[in-house]
Amino acid sequence: MTLLVAHGSRNARATADHTALCNAVADESGRTVRPAFLEISEPSIGDAVDAAVRDGARVVTVVPLFVHAGNHVEVDIPGIVDAARLRHSDVDIDLRPHLGATPDFVRMVADQL
Repeated sequence: MTLLVAHGSRNARATADHTALCNAVADESGRTVRPAFLEISEPSIGDAVDAAVRDGARVVTVVPLFVHAGNHVEVDIPGIVDAARLRHSDVDIDLRPHLGATPDFVRMVADQL
């Protein structure tokens, strides 16, 4: 199971757009993909991990959809994932690099030019 993590917003459209992105990524990848949010919107990262485990996930991959490293990427999200690992010590919870750190990100941005 994969959780795509967005920041979260008071704007309901942002939440709906993120959920639609998760559904599109699931369709494209053939994997189960669910939304999670760092703050403001629901489900939180912790709640999304807990739900994935309740639904039988033995591996949960957390992918932060953030462009740059900062406190959210370097401190907040790893702390939330570490707490989830403590709650679910029998589950492999894999925190992936943030989107901006992936090798294809520059190509993706360049393709928009």
